[in-house]
Amino acid sequence: MKEMKENEFAIPATKKKSKNWFGIIALVLSLAVVGLYATGQISVGTRQTQPEKYSPELERLISANLEEAKLITERPDYLPEIMFLKINEKCVFPEDFYEVREMYRWNWIDEFSEKITECYWKQPEWTEDYETLLVPNLQKPPENRMFISSPAVYPRQAWSTIVINRKTVEHDFVYEFDKKVWVHTGLWGVDYTVVGLHPIFLSGANLEGKYNVQQKENLISDPEAAMRYFEISFDPNEFILEPSFPIYEWGYKKQITVHIKINTKAPDGVYILGFETGLPSKELDDKCISDYGMPSVSGARAGCYSSYHSSIAYSGRRFIQFVEIKSE
Repeated sequence: MKEMKENEFAIPATKKKSKNWFGIIALVLSLAVVGLYATGQISVGTRQTQPEKYSPELERLISANLEEAKLITERPDYLPEIMFLKINEKCVFPEDFYEVREMYRWNWIDEFSEKITECYWKQPEWTEDYETLLVPNLQKPPENRMFISSPAVYPRQAWSTIVINRKTVEHDFVYEFDKKVWVHTGLWGVDYTVVGLHPIFLSGANLEGKYNVQQKENLISDPEAAMRYFEISFDPNEFILEPSFPIYEWGYKKQITVHIKINTKAPDGVYILGFETGLPSKELDDKCISDYGMPSVSGARAGCYSSYHSSIAYSGRRFIQFVEIKSE
């Protein structure tokens, strides 16, 4: 194992090298049980993401699983090492990667933590369900040309609700909040993909079953009305994703800063907002085509997948954030 870079965070721990692929599966599944306990809130003026109330059993379960994660210090050999060549050229796989990953997933740290450097979130394993869903499909790829791969978003839903209590702020208070989200090329993504990000405002009826809808009785049912009180912007707001198959190119994943501006004159209730992947500008799309060309039908040559130059449009992928405004 190579020495970690100076800017990579490491928690002192007993190092036990492991190629135990099944151990990671067990860790992921056991943490799913822990997740049943977790609900988070963020109050105005703080980035605190610990739940306001939680069972002592939750802390015990998380602590036990973090101790188990410390024992896994290397990527298992479930896929050929050459698939990670471009990432390994710039990053040594962090020895505490699995520990930091679980700390983030269960709200012990947030995405602004100094522990989460590029050499952590660039790893494919940073994405949820990688070991249980993606690895089995990558181990046995289809023999014919890969299909069009939609970009994926992680996390799909913010871990915590932004809570604004009107009694603690001035009436004309405008609150600004940042979130970090990662967008990456999807499964078997052999081409370059041009992605634009677009704000969305949803009602509970617009949500798919995979989202955790809390406080349903307080959901604002008129998303268009909510647009008057919220502004959402992104950095970057459009970009080109590089291929993730058969080798993870360095640019296969981008970190996005979502900037949310909230006017607390908004009526009390729970708002659902975020972004959806979709069309980029025509200028960036044309640049991608100019730089990489169009992909060949046979799959012999990768190219730029363009929504403007193709009759096939990939479906949008969402990130959603719950915001609660109350006067109690």
